[in-house]
Amino acid sequence: MRNLINKFNQYLMADDMDSKTIQKYVSNTKEAMMVLSVNTIEDMRNLSPVDIKLNYLNVKKEEGLSAASLNSKLTSLKQFCEFLILSNLLTTNPCVGIKRYKAENKVKDNLQDMESDAIKILDIVNEEFKKNPCYITCRDRFMVNLLLVTGLRNTEMREMKLTTIELDGRFTIVGKYNKQRTLYLSDDLLKMYREYLSYRNSEVTDDEHLFVSYQGTMLSKNVPQNIMKKLKAKANVDSDFHVHSCRHVSASEMIQNGTEISTVARVLGHSNITTTYSFYIHTNTDDIREAINSNSIGKEVETSNVIYLNK
Repeated sequence: MRNLINKFNQYLMADDMDSKTIQKYVSNTKEAMMVLSVNTIEDMRNLSPVDIKLNYLNVKKEEGLSAASLNSKLTSLKQFCEFLILSNLLTTNPCVGIKRYKAENKVKDNLQDMESDAIKILDIVNEEFKKNPCYITCRDRFMVNLLLVTGLRNTEMREMKLTTIELDGRFTIVGKYNKQRTLYLSDDLLKMYREYLSYRNSEVTDDEHLFVSYQGTMLSKNVPQNIMKKLKAKANVDSDFHVHSCRHVSASEMIQNGTEISTVARVLGHSNITTTYSFYIHTNTDDIREAINSNSIGKEVETSNVIYLNK
């Protein structure tokens, strides 16, 4: 079974899948094989959906795993089974038919608070630059504004190069699964970017990344979050607002300002519009009532002799 999992890893790599996703799929598959005592392909063929649900997923659920984590494990195992089917080692996928766990959407519930925290943090980072204009304060100001306006992921932002953004503010990002998307700086962001470049170009470094550290090297994954923590402290924000929260705020703002959900999905790099919808669109019965009442058909129907049923 170890050899098959190694081949599964190679298969995912050949499919240009994100390295972190591959690592997660392989790790989850190894765990599933161990918990389910699957040692041979024959064991795999004898595996039923009931076995997977009761002896694997429910076991992990009792350990306290969240719905999102359980769904991730189910997806990983399902992908492995699909690989075995393509390899002619399995005829059916035992994961098919197993319902995904319903996860709480904390993003939707906390969006209003996130937006409030974002404004406080913006005020602080802008004020810091006014008080002490230098490379670091200018970098942090542009970075936070960029994240909040464009919805970039941490990695996407850190991997930007000095040549990434064109003169008109257009730039192309390589996101998850190596998918490219083209974005634009807003007019205000473009002015901020040009001011930032004057500071960035004065830094003595051979590193070509747009954002660099004190040492003139590419920012590590934790640096933007550490910057956010410092800004939160100065802004008296005691919530769990983090770098990725900027992405949620950006999407929410676009939707509230009337941007089509399909366009927001393209800005964020979501391959499936359902992902965008599930995160940021609330089911509001008032909106439904208003939509129905706005329908002009049937408004001139005579109602003087209405018979009410079930009264």
